[in-house]
Amino acid sequence: MTKFFLIILVVLSSCTFSKNNEKKFHSDLETSGEIIFIDEFNTDDSIPNPEIWTLCTYANNAWSQHFKYVEGYENIRLENGYLIISATKEDGIYKNGGVRTKTGFPKDTRVEIKARLNKQVRGGFPAIWQMPIDGESWPRGGEIDIMEWVQGTPNQIYQTIHTFYSNGPDGSDGITNPNPSTDFDVTKDHIYAVDR
Repeated sequence: MTKFFLIILVVLSSCTFSKNNEKKFHSDLETSGEIIFIDEFNTDDSIPNPEIWTLCTYANNAWSQHFKYVEGYENIRLENGYLIISATKEDGIYKNGGVRTKTGFPKDTRVEIKARLNKQVRGGFPAIWQMPIDGESWPRGGEIDIMEWVQGTPNQIYQTIHTFYSNGPDGSDGITNPNPSTDFDVTKDHIYAVDR
């Protein structure tokens, strides 16, 4: 059974990760479900808990190519109960910000993330998604996009599933929400979730 880790490239507040299809957000969680972890980012530390989170790193692909010149946590910080992740451009060089969980989540797991964008940024592509750990290479291993925002549709959020069956061996298409809201305010807090 393949476990999936979570990758986050957005401004966040609370994250809840629970098993047994727990359908509640952190303030409503009961002790009956097995909770993998909750991170409310309400610490005096300046970076997210390194026992839970690790920095995303450079790879030669579209989403991680701009981690090449990022030094440590320069685009990530904790502030007033928020995990703030940004992308920057310095001297013509783009730099991503991103973290991922160190632990994977098995099937029958619900992941909830309360998140917002501080603004709609031209060229920005904030996303929260799950990828397999030690699974087959993309797209055979699958990908679950819990939240993606693109500037071409600024009042819409995408949730997309990528698999070999929807993408083929070389494609990038996925199966996305067929009737999305087109007046969605991404600058407000929303709870994004997936049951897998």
